[in-house]
Amino acid sequence: AEKTVQGHEILTWNNPSEEPIQDFCFHLYLNAFRNNRSTFIREGRYQSLWSWEDEVPEDYWGFTQVESVQVVPPGREVIGLDYTHPDDDNEEDRSVLMVSIDEPLPPGEAIQFRIEFKSKLPRGTRRTGWAEDYFFVAQWFPKIGVWEEGGWNCHQYHRSTEYFADFGVYDAYLTVPEDYVVGATGQRMSEQENPEGSMTYRYYQEDVHDFAWTASPRFLE
Repeated sequence: AEKTVQGHEILTWNNPSEEPIQDFCFHLYLNAFRNNRSTFIREGRYQSLWSWEDEVPEDYWGFTQVESVQVVPPGREVIGLDYTHPDDDNEEDRSVLMVSIDEPLPPGEAIQFRIEFKSKLPRGTRRTGWAEDYFFVAQWFPKIGVWEEGGWNCHQYHRSTEYFADFGVYDAYLTVPEDYVVGATGQRMSEQENPEGSMTYRYYQEDVHDFAWTASPRFLE
């Protein structure tokens, strides 16, 4: 199986504050494993395995690559994407993305983003990753931060980080090889066989903190 997730995300977010918001911060957690210059690697136990100049096996690394961000339906436009303001001024870190729009979102109103992205899982890590034909897919999509006290609580991925987030409603469609058994957040609502030898599963869950899933041909239900 491929070790990448090619996907798109449609996020509906409501402005809970009493002020207009023009910039939106997203976590890209998998970019902690993008290279040996990320803040997570520099702070963590992995630093002892190699120097920052060492050659590391290519299949170790993981990432989330944002390919496009649009506001839907049309009306506002995205005017900038910026890997911005890391806590430790590490310009090599890419674990927080700021999305700027042309017109601020007024208090109490909702905005909807369509995000095209590709995520590659790192090999053999504890919090997310893969080993042989086992895949644990957690912190794998662009995830909006939390707006509170007049700003974004959306820190880069540190070694001692926690996954602070708002609760939300998740409606996810997962397409995997047909011989893979899938477990995921929420209830399985449907499953569909596809002509190219894959299966698409739909999972739905309201009022949860996050969405994760796992897959392997060796799983037993």
